Amino acid sequence: MNSILLENGYPLIPIGGFNYGVGLTWRLNRFELGAEALLGNQSRTRADINSRITRNTTTVNIPLKYHFVIKEKYSVFALSGWSGTQTNLTASKPVTNTSNINSLLLNPGTSVQLEHLSTGLLLGGGIAIHRLQQDFTGGFIVKFGYRLPFHNGFEWESRFAQFTNSPIDNFSYFFLQFEIGIFSNYKKGELKPAELF
Repeated sequence: MNSILLENGYPLIPIGGFNYGVGLTWRLNRFELGAEALLGNQSRTRADINSRITRNTTTVNIPLKYHFVIKEKYSVFALSGWSGTQTNLTASKPVTNTSNINSLLLNPGTSVQLEHLSTGLLLGGGIAIHRLQQDFTGGFIVKFGYRLPFHNGFEWESRFAQFTNSPIDNFSYFFLQFEIGIFSNYKKGELKPAELF
């Protein structure tokens, strides 16, 4: 898509980005399954002709972690999982010869809205800082890795127009993720310190 944007006078989609979101995980011994929802927003402007793109992303990750080093205050893990991202891209240029708002709304030829879906396999690892022998404790997690596309990618689409020669993208990327949360030990029967495996 970047080559087409550049050819038509728009700024490029940024290589990197910042996302924020929420997640929930459940851990049994060395295995931990989770779900995450992340949101991202980026805007770029081409100053010479005042064109602009705005990219909004919604990402859902389902990671599976395996903790191969477990200590009382930290653990080290490897992870893999499924990732999917929905991208909404709005490309805009200044309007010319518009006399009033009615004509602008009647012929909205200044912006184009495109959509794209991408999926991939998460591969990586990380470290979790926590205190396992407490019923409730705060924690900090650092994850890193790479999203490997399942295939060549999907075409860009639009809900407002049908078009041909749509480019195919897959949005593979490296990631570094920081998490802050609360850990709770669920124990059946009498309360006792969590076992270290």
